[in-house]
Amino acid sequence: MKKIFLAIAIAVMAMTTQSCLHGYEDYETTAVVEVVIPDSIELVQMQGTITLRNLSNGYKYSSSAFNLSSVQMDLMRGAYSLEAEGTLRFVNKKDKEKNKEVKYFRSSSDYVEITDHPTTIKAKLIFM
Repeated sequence: MKKIFLAIAIAVMAMTTQSCLHGYEDYETTAVVEVVIPDSIELVQMQGTITLRNLSNGYKYSSSAFNLSSVQMDLMRGAYSLEAEGTLRFVNKKDKEKNKEVKYFRSSSDYVEITDHPTTIKAKLIFM
């Protein structure tokens, strides 16, 4: 009887120890910030900086590596605020001569939740 009880106790401890080893520790993700371009313009080039500030610890993640109108960043999952600013070279689709124009832009959001793998964030474009 003591041997059966001892065997069951050892089996329970082994299962408990084994289940603790597979903890979920996936804290990092990728955020893709897409600056939404109006349909009335054709984007030529965008440059500037996008900054995501973690609302829990204040840490800032910044990137200037634009791929047309989007930036990809590796960061910790959580709640962030978004700030973006820079310049935009574009052609107005209504312009028959197709002259290139340059304008300053910015975008901001007080709260962005980044939890998925990857998370896509749409940032509204504001011309200055």
